[in-house]
Amino acid sequence: MSTTRPQTVVTTGAPTVPLSLQELFNKFQELEQRVSYHDGLLRQLEELQAENAHLKKITNEQSEEIATLRAKLGSMTSSGHADSSKIAKPTSHVGNVAAASAISAMEDGNVNHVSSGTEASSWAVVAANGKPRNKVRRRLAAARGFQPVSGDQGFEYVYIPRSRRMSYSEARRRLSRLGVDNWRVLDVCFPAHSVAGLLVHLQYKPALLGLLERAKVPVLSDFDPLDPQHLADPVYASASMETRLTAIATIVNERCSRTLERLRYPVAVAVSKFFLANAMVSDEVVSEVLSSKGDRPTIRRHRDDPVEDMAMDLYDQYDAASRSSERSL
Repeated sequence: MSTTRPQTVVTTGAPTVPLSLQELFNKFQELEQRVSYHDGLLRQLEELQAENAHLKKITNEQSEEIATLRAKLGSMTSSGHADSSKIAKPTSHVGNVAAASAISAMEDGNVNHVSSGTEASSWAVVAANGKPRNKVRRRLAAARGFQPVSGDQGFEYVYIPRSRRMSYSEARRRLSRLGVDNWRVLDVCFPAHSVAGLLVHLQYKPALLGLLERAKVPVLSDFDPLDPQHLADPVYASASMETRLTAIATIVNERCSRTLERLRYPVAVAVSKFFLANAMVSDEVVSEVLSSKGDRPTIRRHRDDPVEDMAMDLYDQYDAASRSSERSL
């Protein structure tokens, strides 16, 4: 009797479950990458929206500021430029004088004292805008050479304290911020450890003092640059008084010499008179500096020759022969 053994059925679908799990895992990783990518895009979108809102805010603020400035400009134009012909060319002598005084007030830093709505203020507004102001300033400076001499003449140092060491350019920059016209300050020097000196014309001195007073900068009216106590070199600490006086005089003489070298010849001549009157420079130094200047007149007549001085006053008394001899001189 034979027994029949059951046959084992081998199926080929046994690895189906592991493959489906692997596919699910791959799909999960793919979805995770997509979610991460979309999260990044979302963050970028939020940042762009925030930046856009900030730019809109800035744009609105600038638009409001532009509108305000346009309104101010319109009011200024309507009040100060009502008649353009009067602005471009004052028609009366009174208008010319008022315009010149207004521009002078502006150059001295007194813009607030110019009344608005008048012919003078309109002309001053035009002159205050960049190049027109410089052109008017040069025109007035040229006209002063043909006007009668009035007011104080000469130059003087205005001494003020300084709290620390500074360069010449820094000192001029600070003066400009105070409203001082640097072109009116011929020289800036540091004659002592905590002192600065400003060389100005006597007619500009009151305006300079007013600006310094407004800025609460004291003026050292009793300062003497030739005082030997200003010697900072310890070598002169135990020297005799005569040696110290000679040393400070030499230092001041060299400083004034450098100042004269930087100035134009006509200005240097006038400033040298102030230096000589105050014993700040020697005659030899003045003669040497003035004679070496490049802008010095090349043809000079003797100071006792009256030909040019008297030609305008006594022109009718000269005959043709004398006038021809004058031209040959």
